[in-house]
Amino acid sequence: MPVTVRVPMCDFVIVGGTGDLAVRKLPPALYRRDRDGRLPDKTRVTVTARAGLDDVGYRDKVRGELFRFVDPAAGDDIVAERFLKRLSCGPTAATSLIDRDDRAWYEGQTA
Repeated sequence: MPVTVRVPMCDFVIVGGTGDLAVRKLPPALYRRDRDGRLPDKTRVTVTARAGLDDVGYRDKVRGELFRFVDPAAGDDIVAERFLKRLSCGPTAATSLIDRDDRAWYEGQTA
């Protein structure tokens, strides 16, 4: 009989979380842990990305992709909504700096 190990409360940070590999592997794996009762209630998943998505946009992206990589028969809409509420998304610091196109600032940082 399998033993369920519940981890202590923690936060996950995923850098590049809108990339193909991240979307195919990480949210489905964390969803399965949540579905199986192995993520504490207050666990959060924070994603940084160059895609320019906010929390709602990222949650919509994951919602649309999740059951492509999790067997729909093993899915649960209530758990999926609970899991999606854990997700937040923001820009990477590097993206913010690059998009600024502020040469004076950049040159000052590299001097």
